[in-house]
Amino acid sequence: FIASIFIVGIGVYSILQIFFLYLELDYPIDATSLEISMISNSASIATIVFSLLAGPLADRVGRKLALGLGLALGTATPLLYIFAQNVPQMIAINSLSGVSMALMNTCGYLLAADLIPAELRGRLFGQYNAATSVSFGLAGTLVGGPIADFLIGTGATKATAFVTTFQVASIISLVGTLIFAA
Repeated sequence: FIASIFIVGIGVYSILQIFFLYLELDYPIDATSLEISMISNSASIATIVFSLLAGPLADRVGRKLALGLGLALGTATPLLYIFAQNVPQMIAINSLSGVSMALMNTCGYLLAADLIPAELRGRLFGQYNAATSVSFGLAGTLVGGPIADFLIGTGATKATAFVTTFQVASIISLVGTLIFAA
């Protein structure tokens, strides 16, 4: 379960460094600084709102199913970015990313709390947090950025490099989601 969250985190977070560069490209989005802020804030707002709803949802449908939904959304979102043609579409898709984060964070903690014996919670929650933090902090630097840089260095356009990186992010996330589902 922790391995799946880590792997999905690597996929989802691998695009953070290039996402805003993609939004600034002349095509397809050509977002202004204000629009980029709106797109970014859409995920934050969705994360806040759905964090409040994720716990009750997990209680109703089960922690594993709710977490699986978050992982699936995390897998789909980078691919959906490719299809956005304007700022409103990107806001809607990035909001799904926020919903995914809310489900993964809240339901991941709930499932961990269910699985970790009380006497080991301090140590094992520390390990859980370390795994999620490593995937968040290093993914863009070690995965997404180098992929995009390599492709641009071999002659690909920035748009092609960023889209390919989004595709790779979804593939990585899919692997983690499938491990979780197994």
